[in-house]
Amino acid sequence: MQVRTEERERIARTLHDTFLQGVQALTLRVFSVLTKMPEGSEQRVKLEAILDDADRTLVEGRDQVHQLRTGNDVEESLSGMGESLALMHAGVSFAIHVEGMRRPLAPLVQEELTQIGQEALRNAFQHAQASEIKLDIEYDADHYVVRVSDNGRGLDPAEVQSRAKEKHWGMAGMRERAQRVGAAFAIHSSDNKGTTVEVRTPAVLAYDSRVKS
Repeated sequence: MQVRTEERERIARTLHDTFLQGVQALTLRVFSVLTKMPEGSEQRVKLEAILDDADRTLVEGRDQVHQLRTGNDVEESLSGMGESLALMHAGVSFAIHVEGMRRPLAPLVQEELTQIGQEALRNAFQHAQASEIKLDIEYDADHYVVRVSDNGRGLDPAEVQSRAKEKHWGMAGMRERAQRVGAAFAIHSSDNKGTTVEVRTPAVLAYDSRVKS
């Protein structure tokens, strides 16, 4: 775990000092060009949209750096991300519901489930065309459950297959992360009735055995 912590800190420094700083610099350069264009012109409108996308990338990147540095728990990390995404996506509400008595998680489970939850939230906000997105976390005696659900358009199998061919491996990555910690991963979806992503980890693997409940 010490090695993993040091590696997270190294990645966080690299992300901040190279990628995020680089995106910020590019954003400023684009903005300097934009200000010289006529208000309402087609070129200016397109650049403004690009800058909005860049700003969202910076926000998500800073959230990732914060997570890498602090190692916040699953609940805190995902609720914070959901609230940030809701602010960036007008007309989409976000709610979190926690059930059961909170218990410390095993470090690896905490890390992998945080990444799975973040990917599920990003997918829901960006692709589901939903008006409501919900995060459920259950501290059960038998399982620890993280569930992200939306009321959007549902998954299109053809689109999923197409995205896989284009090397968008979000779902495959979530499955692999779940397998790494012995969790069951499931996606339930139907046309215009939304999508639910659920990760269910056995209690014996999920909760930190070093901490007495």
